Amino acid sequence: MSVFNDSKYLDQSIKSILKQSYSNFEFIIIDDGSKDKTYEIVNRNMRIDNRIKFFKRDHYGLASSLNFGISKAKGKYIARMDADDISHYKRFEKQIHILKNQNVDIVGSNITYIDKSGKLLGEKICFPKNDIEIKWNLLFTNPIAHSTVMMKKSIFTNRFSYNVDYKYSQDYALWNKLSKNYKFYNIQEILLKFRLKNDNVKINSQMDYIIKNQKSLLSQVDSDISNEKTRSFNTLIKNKLKSKNEFQLSFQILKKITRSFINMSQIMSINECHRISTLFSDTLIKVLINNGQLSFITSIQIIIMMVCYNHKVLLTKDFWWSIKIWLIKIVNIFFVKLYKSITIFSWHKFFKPKRNI
Repeated sequence: MSVFNDSKYLDQSIKSILKQSYSNFEFIIIDDGSKDKTYEIVNRNMRIDNRIKFFKRDHYGLASSLNFGISKAKGKYIARMDADDISHYKRFEKQIHILKNQNVDIVGSNITYIDKSGKLLGEKICFPKNDIEIKWNLLFTNPIAHSTVMMKKSIFTNRFSYNVDYKYSQDYALWNKLSKNYKFYNIQEILLKFRLKNDNVKINSQMDYIIKNQKSLLSQVDSDISNEKTRSFNTLIKNKLKSKNEFQLSFQILKKITRSFINMSQIMSINECHRISTLFSDTLIKVLINNGQLSFITSIQIIIMMVCYNHKVLLTKDFWWSIKIWLIKIVNIFFVKLYKSITIFSWHKFFKPKRNI
């Protein structure tokens, strides 16, 4: 755990770790140059639990502090924790069980949001479960909540580390590097309460780092990828496509991604290959639903593409639900345009000057 001026929530966060049902661990806390009551809070907890190992440093940033903490760790696994979140008391127990019994290297979980006061916001965030699904979603977003993660320490002895040049999205950059050689897994249970602080400055700053990571990932399937192409692709499933050309550009990248995953079929199981087709169709469903401004012809092309890549999509409720939503949007757009046309025609006729005879 790295702490920087987060004393307001720190005690609750520390106690959620000390109360874990799995108790054989060392708890490394790095004070990254805090100016608040961080030292007092950590010191108070150290007196009652000798598993805490505390290090106080100047402010070097999160990535540097995490690398420092990992270098001090003696255990087989590394668990991440943020100073303002709250872990479920069985989080470590469940994650260690997965790491010991399945062929995976990085384990996360689902989360739920809490506000500044700790009140549940009622929203359950479900992340993709299996390695192939996580790696597909890495191209669009960060599918692993950083403070839920437990990893094998051997990852970091193989020359991997957090990128200290990244002020934000250090985890996304790390997953990017690890995706080539390591396997991911998300436990489909809520094992962490994630605190939302509505930090708009941080959210806006993160986007540049997210685009940088996505560009790096997309360069593996498109050698001509640029920042402009990456930003366009980023809008594909976020209801922000502005033009048909932008869609076509993003769609070409999506097809290259799909081909790239399918070309890996020699090292994949049949189920994983089928899953790729399903993920492609699922992505197109999101595009269809979220981008009502697409033309009728383009929308039809998307539907045909969905069926061609995965005919089983016809048997899913999501497909027919998306068709229903799409049709409603098309009908609404049609009647709005019809209403405007009739209105303009009527007013033009009403105000048309009469000729004197």
